Amino acid sequence: MTGPVLGETIVELSGVNKRFDGAVTANNLSLSIEQGEFFTLLGPSGSGKSTVLRMIAGLERPDSGRITIAGKDVTHVPPWRRNLGMMFQSYAIFPHMTAAQNVGYGLKVRGWPAEKIASRTAEMLELVGLSSHGGKNATLLSGGEQQRVALARALAPQPAVLLLDEPLSALDEKIRRTMQSELKRIHGMTQTTFIYVTHDQEEALTMSDRIAVLNHGVCAECDEPERLYRRPRTRFVAGFFRGCNILQGKVERDAAGNPRVRIGGAEIALSGDGIPGDGPAAFIIRAENLHLDDVRTYPIRFQAKVLEVTYRGTVVDYLLQLADGQTAVASATSRSLAAPGTTIMVGLAREDLIALQG
Repeated sequence: MTGPVLGETIVELSGVNKRFDGAVTANNLSLSIEQGEFFTLLGPSGSGKSTVLRMIAGLERPDSGRITIAGKDVTHVPPWRRNLGMMFQSYAIFPHMTAAQNVGYGLKVRGWPAEKIASRTAEMLELVGLSSHGGKNATLLSGGEQQRVALARALAPQPAVLLLDEPLSALDEKIRRTMQSELKRIHGMTQTTFIYVTHDQEEALTMSDRIAVLNHGVCAECDEPERLYRRPRTRFVAGFFRGCNILQGKVERDAAGNPRVRIGGAEIALSGDGIPGDGPAAFIIRAENLHLDDVRTYPIRFQAKVLEVTYRGTVVDYLLQLADGQTAVASATSRSLAAPGTTIMVGLAREDLIALQG
């Protein structure tokens, strides 16, 4: 028999519902996750992402709905019969064991022969860059090294899917960034399906092939990272990612029936798909798409008053008040483009004004 093929559905949730003490953590949730994908469940605290992961793992049972893994209905199958690996927020390292013994523990429980355990353990330690640390007591390793041991242990039994529940949340920023790159590298080398839970937007954007953004147990949107970041369809997703301005406008038609929107004190012709009907409508503009320099090169120009200038290291945020009283943030790399209290012109490309659908 052959295993699942890359691109085929490996995990599917169909109409899954779950409540805890009246709180909805999954509301008619349906998701399809492909073999070999790095798939992330992203959302704020209480959005249901960890509960969804636990239902896939079999640690929680849905109130209704269906969960399949590799085409098999596992809704009522216990965790140990699902061929899954799991990494938790805590390292869950056995303190009385060496790094190698930790990695090989699951294989020993499964009854693997000693020589095969030794070979697979060495392979996994090399994969995570800890070949020279196998004989060390696990408690003597750094936090990042312990997390690598936990990852190697989870991958050692060759699970069909690896579930990761905010595994980097306990690490400091520098180590967390390193581990993000390591996880992506290891995912690419093993081609194991990763289902990852996080509330960190940057983490999700950095590592994922696709992201499902959850809100109160509902999937607000599911798409590739760049599309979610640059062209969100819903107000919730637009507001969840940093640097997204949500502005109210009024859509009207001219005598020829061509749609236009009045927004920010400007009148802008609309074209393409997703144009809302006449009347009030919400639009988004990403902060980096509001330009304070070379304004004349952009077809859309706003007049704005600079309220605040905030230095954020790699970027500078300019808080602007537009002519219709709405505020927006423009991000640039220079802090000398405008001073608080000044009135300036701001440029925008037509394709960077995006209508929200919900």
